[in-house]
Amino acid sequence: MAQLSHEQISQRSFMIWEQEGRPIGQDLDHWLRAERELAKLFTPVTPASTPKKRAKSTEKGDKKGKAKSAAPAIRRARKETRKDT
Repeated sequence: MAQLSHEQISQRSFMIWEQEGRPIGQDLDHWLRAERELAKLFTPVTPASTPKKRAKSTEKGDKKGKAKSAAPAIRRARKETRKDT
């Protein structure tokens, strides 16, 4: 991670101070907030922190490795329910 310069933090802190209406006595809060914001902005995203996609489960006999759908079983159940009425 690159070291943040005093000038970068100072400029961001000044912007925060102005955005908040130039309040008195909050300079440390603005400085720390500027450090956090800039650190977050300049922190590289590592591949380990990105979520991995799950592989679809496959059942025996499926074509092209696609997961088996539950739709046929649902249709059969509906037909059987209609026959009962």
